[in-house]
Amino acid sequence: MRIELEKIGKRYHRDWIFRNVDLRLESGEKWSFLGANGSGKSTLMKVISGYTLFTEGQLNYFLGDQEIAHDRIYSHLTIAAPYLDLAEDMTLEEAYHFHQQFKPFPSDMTFTRFADLLDIHHRNNSLAHFSSGMRQRVKLALAIISDTPLVFLDEPCTNLDLQGIAWYHQLVQDYGQAKCIIVCTNRPEEEAPFAEKSIRMTDYK
Repeated sequence: MRIELEKIGKRYHRDWIFRNVDLRLESGEKWSFLGANGSGKSTLMKVISGYTLFTEGQLNYFLGDQEIAHDRIYSHLTIAAPYLDLAEDMTLEEAYHFHQQFKPFPSDMTFTRFADLLDIHHRNNSLAHFSSGMRQRVKLALAIISDTPLVFLDEPCTNLDLQGIAWYHQLVQDYGQAKCIIVCTNRPEEEAPFAEKSIRMTDYK
């Protein structure tokens, strides 16, 4: 998987959120997009994921030598973000099977194994009865374990305690090695200690 950004810019009304972003993202790479709240890092993530249109520049996706159409990129990526909610009327097993209709899991990932990875015992309760930290674990697991080459994580440690943060780091280690993972954060030591590459949004103002 390869994504190429050339002179990408995003404007809301008369205000530029960022301009002249040149990036090349590839499978296996771990990135952190750094900046304070409101700096545009989440907007850039939304642009790359196809969630939001950009104002100027070029954005291209490739799988091997084959270019991927913009309206098909969604099938190659997963996202975990504060503004994307779980269907809280579902049980964990229902959420697992619902997600699998759109994004496959590795062939050896059964529901029992998935639930064991989350260390969740009240599996028959609806997600609405899960703690905020457990719901965040579900979001992260669905995104990171899915068999997709591209993963976007926006503020992944939201609502996680120290044990949950360690669990998240291990999840990336175990299931994210071959993926391109992009983390939007203003706490890189906590949320993206595994990132080898980074950009600062202040460089694109």
